[in-house]
Amino acid sequence: MNLQFSAADEAFRSDARKWLTDQLNGPFSVVRGRGGPGDEHELFNERSEWERALGEAGWIGIGWPEEFGGRGLSLAQQVIFYEEYARAHGPGLESTRVPLGERDIGHIGVILDADHHREVLWTPLTGGRGLLQVGEVRERRSASRGRREGKADE
Repeated sequence: MNLQFSAADEAFRSDARKWLTDQLNGPFSVVRGRGGPGDEHELFNERSEWERALGEAGWIGIGWPEEFGGRGLSLAQQVIFYEEYARAHGPGLESTRVPLGERDIGHIGVILDADHHREVLWTPLTGGRGLLQVGEVRERRSASRGRREGKADE
């Protein structure tokens, strides 16, 4: 059994490491290593900005299929990304701790109404806006349902 990463995986590692290092040693240095147990309430706004930057760069929903807003990474590449995230002392992520975070709802839409879930939930999550409140989800769901049924937004 070969437990080595492929050359493509190692090239991916290099790219992920460079991006994380550039960001966490640069514009997001204040959040580096922050947000873990006992520190989860600190620098909330700054860590939210970090999540938006992750989303804009395509680093949220990395295992989701590309057609659903993700990167479609292999399991090995997902492991590599999170290894590099830990190595770079990436901050705790809010979207992974709340009930409507990427890991909790990501694959629901594959089974259910994919277009609807992409519009209401996935697009905000992959854009780094993962802290959706229940009321906001209901509002988005109602607006999306109205458009699908040919009703104008109210």
